[in-house]
Amino acid sequence: MSQASSLTELRRHIDELAAAIEAQKTVLQDLVAQHKQARNRLNLFLDPMARLPLEIQSHIFLYVPSQISYRNPGNMPYPNPSLPPVVFLSVCRLWRDIALSTPKLWNKLELNGLPRPPNYLKFCNIWLKYARTLPLSLRLRGSLDLQQCVLDLVVQYIDQVENLTLDLTPHTLEASKITFRLYQGMQFSCLKCLSLRSSEAIGFGSTGQWLGVLAAAPLLSTLELDNVFFDGKNGDEIPSAPLVVTSLDTLHLGSPFAYDVLGEHSSTAHILRYLTLPALKSLTISYFNISYDEFFAFLSRSSPPLESFQMIVQGNWTLPVVSRFARLVPTLVTLELSAMDFRIAEDAHRFLPFFEVLGTSDLLPHLRKFSLSTDTPWTVDYGMLQRILTLRATDCPARLECFELCLPVYSNYTPNPPPIEVEGALRRLIQEGLKIHIGSHAQNLL
Repeated sequence: MSQASSLTELRRHIDELAAAIEAQKTVLQDLVAQHKQARNRLNLFLDPMARLPLEIQSHIFLYVPSQISYRNPGNMPYPNPSLPPVVFLSVCRLWRDIALSTPKLWNKLELNGLPRPPNYLKFCNIWLKYARTLPLSLRLRGSLDLQQCVLDLVVQYIDQVENLTLDLTPHTLEASKITFRLYQGMQFSCLKCLSLRSSEAIGFGSTGQWLGVLAAAPLLSTLELDNVFFDGKNGDEIPSAPLVVTSLDTLHLGSPFAYDVLGEHSSTAHILRYLTLPALKSLTISYFNISYDEFFAFLSRSSPPLESFQMIVQGNWTLPVVSRFARLVPTLVTLELSAMDFRIAEDAHRFLPFFEVLGTSDLLPHLRKFSLSTDTPWTVDYGMLQRILTLRATDCPARLECFELCLPVYSNYTPNPPPIEVEGALRRLIQEGLKIHIGSHAQNLL
């Protein structure tokens, strides 16, 4: 046999072996696929989770994170490989597929301030991408230094952000830039809820800047400002006419006593001078530092369908003032009043005009809940309360459903109990469905 024929035979043999190898690879791949299918069928018998439809599996996954006690009170998830939903990705292929096909697992995220672990923001970016096109809820919390990379991440998803919460610490005043640096030149097209909270009172922008934020959020329905006050540097930013915000139905102005850098009293309440809110249903004012005329002008031009009003009572709320307020909010269903550090017994009398209005059937006709909480020692006039509650239970268009009068308990003071005959009348009202609480927060004298 010549050398040429030997080379030809050898090459042919190599080609035959290569073909046989490829054939065996195909057989092996088929065997692997059959093995996987058999394993999956076995899992269907052994694992009830695998037999459930994907929709139910996803619902179970959504339920688990809500039951985890996260370190923050709002149950907002934060990037942690040992907690859901991240931990789902490393359990098995099935759980990973379920987690990645459930965008609702990833549309809430807490962004913490420094120090941050390596690749933290990259990981947060991947997290939010898993949410796909769902609306997002973001919380920026802690010592936020607001480096450009943090802002870039928020701006990247700003068209999806539906809920934005800033939990600030007083020494991070640079955090006040985030809202205003975000809103300049852009729209919060999806934003429905904006919350700012601080552990201590801090100044946070000017009134004009806040009006700009509201104008840039056409869908905003809830605005919560807690321990935040305006610095009063309005300049030429205030518009000539009040800004009309047609979507806002919940406004919480939880600003305490605070002073700006000039030593002048400031709070969030004075923003009402520059707003018209025709859809407002719930209003909370913790520090009432605007005049009654300014407040009533706001109510008059807004004509809101106000259902809930909460206030820390300050100033001289006389009967004419309370009556005027009641006529401007005939739709009110819930009225909650409280005291702030009242130290003398005479201050309790500032509540009496509210009781006088309650005793008039044509004012606040739809009121269903009245709550009053005070730290002032007070001798309760049970005869007056009996008349008011009886009237509200019989002669008003809407029957009062809940009455609460929470009083303090000191070493030298305890709330006076009702007379026997009045107690019997009040208990009959309770039997008829009216919830009555009179006494300390821990003890009901009835």
